[in-house]
Amino acid sequence: MISCSTPQDNRPVEPVEDTNVAHKLSIQDRLNQYVNITLTTDLSSFSSQEKEMLKLLIDACNEIDEIFWYQSTGKPKDSTLALAKTEAEKKYCLINYGPWDRIADNEPFIEGVGKKPIGAGFYPHDIKYFPFIDMKFEDKLSMYTVIMRAEDGSLYTKPYHKAYEKQLKKIAEKLEKAAALCPDKTFSKYLKLRAKSLLNDDYYSSDIFWVEHVQSPYDLVIGPSDFEEDRFINTKAAYSSYLLVKDKEWSKKFENAGLPVAGDDIKSQVGATILHRNLVRLCLDRGVIVDETYQLNLGGDTDFLNMTVEERLKTKRISKTEAVTSLVPYELPTRIGPSDYVPFLQNKKICYITLKGRKFGDRPITLNAKLEVEDSPNSAGVVIDLIRAVKIALDRKIKGALISVSAYAFKHPPIQVPDSTAKQWVEDYIAGTRER
Repeated sequence: MISCSTPQDNRPVEPVEDTNVAHKLSIQDRLNQYVNITLTTDLSSFSSQEKEMLKLLIDACNEIDEIFWYQSTGKPKDSTLALAKTEAEKKYCLINYGPWDRIADNEPFIEGVGKKPIGAGFYPHDIKYFPFIDMKFEDKLSMYTVIMRAEDGSLYTKPYHKAYEKQLKKIAEKLEKAAALCPDKTFSKYLKLRAKSLLNDDYYSSDIFWVEHVQSPYDLVIGPSDFEEDRFINTKAAYSSYLLVKDKEWSKKFENAGLPVAGDDIKSQVGATILHRNLVRLCLDRGVIVDETYQLNLGGDTDFLNMTVEERLKTKRISKTEAVTSLVPYELPTRIGPSDYVPFLQNKKICYITLKGRKFGDRPITLNAKLEVEDSPNSAGVVIDLIRAVKIALDRKIKGALISVSAYAFKHPPIQVPDSTAKQWVEDYIAGTRER
């Protein structure tokens, strides 16, 4: 075989960078991805009793943090931090609640640490699917149980209130003390109910009381609510907590300026939340018992990109979940929230809703729905309605929160009501028979 080619020169070939090779970030590179921001709260208008109450609530939240370390890593916080060999590693460990990088697919960043266990701290690290399925314990799929391994190698369940009994008793005690100091009677009752919930894993009464009654200057989320840690079967709820103090000064500024205000987290004209709410409402009105429901959302705009970071997603999950569960007079296992960022979808949003329930004779019913919309214009009409509603308030010199239009147009309004009621409130508001 004979071939012809041009003579090769002797110049060295320039190396071509392989863009497919992952470059492992240094610990400092990882730290540089974050920015420290100091949040401040003006407590000058709060009494000394309220400040003491807030201190107790902060202490309770810190105790919840300790439980989360167990659930995330399977070890106490101090034992996990001891793995760090430098101060930089320790700092990054604190950010990530463990030695795995949460924004890099849980890649270990401390030498000698292996992959994050798929079941985090909810299961034995060597958990396998079929032995789990073969377990005879009915509560193995409960959101509030830990799977343990006995000395003989068998698996058994342990309820949260027993697994974390020491910490939960401390937290409940702090909530009870805070309730005694709280000047807001409804929030005080909520704290007492929540303390009981933490000690028996029954959150129904405290959740319902919060949705239906609490309108206080404080917001407290404390208990199992985060499902991101369990990657084994995605059912175990991790403890989380945060305490928000509403800015009374800003509220007064609106009132003093004679300005109306509406919010929070807008409902699209025909979006996932309004569709999900009405499907649940339909089942309830027709006597169907809804046993579980979930909503998965895909999109390609910057809203979905921002929410690939779980910390940015928490409040979104809360507002979307509350918009649905507030309609149901019993505890409803619910999972709602943006599920993935798909760049080529661009401004398109795709939503999948599944609802399972029981009708007459306990016969099962399953409802599946798909909604596909262009995301940004889907809110435009609602925003125009809001502008008109606020203009009415300005003309009538109404100041402060606009309850009616907030209930109609937002997922997390001051007062949650069924959509039909909210619509009637807005009609009455426009007609002038309802002040706000």
